[in-house]
Amino acid sequence: TPNLFKWTLDGTTFQSQWGNPTLESVYENGTIPTYSGNLAIEVPKLGEWVYLIIESPIPVPHPIHLHGHDFFIIAQGAGPYSSSVPMNLVNPPRRDVANMPWQAAGPAGPPLGGYLVIAFETDNPGAWLVHCHIGWHSTMGFALQIIENVEGIKATVKEPEQLEDTCSSWRTYAAASDKLPYDSGI
Repeated sequence: TPNLFKWTLDGTTFQSQWGNPTLESVYENGTIPTYSGNLAIEVPKLGEWVYLIIESPIPVPHPIHLHGHDFFIIAQGAGPYSSSVPMNLVNPPRRDVANMPWQAAGPAGPPLGGYLVIAFETDNPGAWLVHCHIGWHSTMGFALQIIENVEGIKATVKEPEQLEDTCSSWRTYAAASDKLPYDSGI
């Protein structure tokens, strides 16, 4: 499947750069910033399905949220993801936030992280964040970006001045402020 991605929480953290917004970079020169390494996924075409496997070995709950789309929950469970996990492709639940299951230590066994498999159709060009909805998890970089249809992003910006003014205003504020973010930037 060409649009199948696996995101395993393995110590790599998302780091946004306030002075170099993804949308501005894509709009101005068609490039995706590389400051977060492999935590930016490009999906070039509209009308295709994206399947994202999210896996964490850490045994705590993670409510996962995707901006720009609702998604279908195809599979979820405690423990590591396996390709033998059955996928629910018949009327799966549709959400904008879903919990990644986990298992505490107890009679059922040792503590386990979990996995969540989601699917959504590419129908909304933009730079969309996927992240844990627990604030300090996001602060620590539990996020990634899905860059959808780079070619179509420019056409969605109806008032370029608004994008330019917003980014310019932020830069002016940041240059004069001693209260800048110290975290992942989301």
